[in-house]
Amino acid sequence: LAAHPDGYAHSGVVNGASWIYHELGDRRAARALLAREVRTSRSPHYYLSDLADLAEAEGDATAALRYFERAYD
Repeated sequence: LAAHPDGYAHSGVVNGASWIYHELGDRRAARALLAREVRTSRSPHYYLSDLADLAEAEGDATAALRYFERAYD
C-alpha cells in the first residue's frame, strides 16, 4: 500500500485485503484496514460501506446504519 498511496492499484489492494481478512475470520484486521482508509481516502464512502457490511455481519445494525449514513453523506 505504501508503494501505491493513491489510485486504482491502492484501492484494489485494500478491497482484496479486506475480503481476505473477512474470509479468514479476521474482522479486526479488516476493520482496522478500512478505518485507516476512511481517514486517508479521497473516496471514503466505499470503505464506510464495507465497514457497514462488517458491522451488519456482526449483528450490530445500529453501527451498520451509522456507517451507511456517513457513506451517503
